[in-house]
Amino acid sequence: DLGGIETTSAMIHSLEAGNLQVRNDIFAQGNLSVGTGVNIGSGGLFSSGAGAFYVSTTSDMKGVPALYAGVTDNNVSSIVDVLSLFKGATSSAAASGIGTGILFSAQNASGNVATTSRIASILTGAANGSEGSALTFFTRTAGGAITERTRITQEGYLYVGTTTAVSSSTLLVQGVAGINPFNVASSTGGSFFTVLANGNVLVGTSTPLNTLSVGGSGIFTNGTFTETSSIIGVYMGRPTGALTGESGRVLFSNGNSAQNWQIDNSSG
Repeated sequence: DLGGIETTSAMIHSLEAGNLQVRNDIFAQGNLSVGTGVNIGSGGLFSSGAGAFYVSTTSDMKGVPALYAGVTDNNVSSIVDVLSLFKGATSSAAASGIGTGILFSAQNASGNVATTSRIASILTGAANGSEGSALTFFTRTAGGAITERTRITQEGYLYVGTTTAVSSSTLLVQGVAGINPFNVASSTGGSFFTVLANGNVLVGTSTPLNTLSVGGSGIFTNGTFTETSSIIGVYMGRPTGALTGESGRVLFSNGNSAQNWQIDNSSG
């Protein structure tokens, strides 16, 4: 046992010490194992190989992340990149499709690690100075490979069920055989507006009768008005008051008295 030692150079095959202080650098040709934790100063941590952060315990780790990253500075009104991911190419120039992803996995019922989802950012145009990008979302169905389901394009357009624009659309939803591509429903699940897989549209009903099926009354006009009666009509112009006597009506019925249609301001 030595009470202390100071040396400019030493080769030691085995060393046990209560505290070890090194003024400059430590070069370890093998592995460095630390039993409790590692505190790293302002120089940061750099690894030229793959790394892993893994926690295994019989306790519930809900709300306790295995990896945490944070930044505290004097910036109070803009975004700071806490985590930056990069994908480069060594063999040739990068091309469209190159990107960086986050892969999600979980243990399945057989105890195996199963890929579940991915979020990836890709370049859709890789030319220097003309780069375009997309943010993509992948999921998995019935044990198959993860597949892209949703994409936010470089213009901010949202594509669901497709990666290729079939028209210039801010929102593009491509259905799957047997599945309605679009539905707006109430909090209890009642459908307000549905686009069927065949392109037919349902409004206020779940029964498809024709290309457009509407359950309830309706007003067809290119203007606004203050009519309080139950009416259905087709108008030309912009009615602004009570509809009786208004010009521009093509067809009109208020459902009262004789139930007549009014055509071009004349009853018939």
